Amino acid sequence: MFSFFAFVVIGSLILLTAAAVALRLWWFRRQLQKGQARDRGQHDAPRADGVIEGEFRVVSDPGKRRDRQ
Repeated sequence: MFSFFAFVVIGSLILLTAAAVALRLWWFRRQLQKGQARDRGQHDAPRADGVIEGEFRVVSDPGKRRDRQ
């Protein structure tokens, strides 16, 4: 009878340890993927406020022509 309970306790400890290690590895891989996505300029989710970020450069402004002086 004692060996059965010892087996259950040791088995439970092994399962809990394996679950903790698996959870830690999953979390570590998730953090690595987030870091790699950030390095590539990708984001996990779109912004909630509806703002699209970007850059622009004015090449020419047809309203301000200096050749009409």
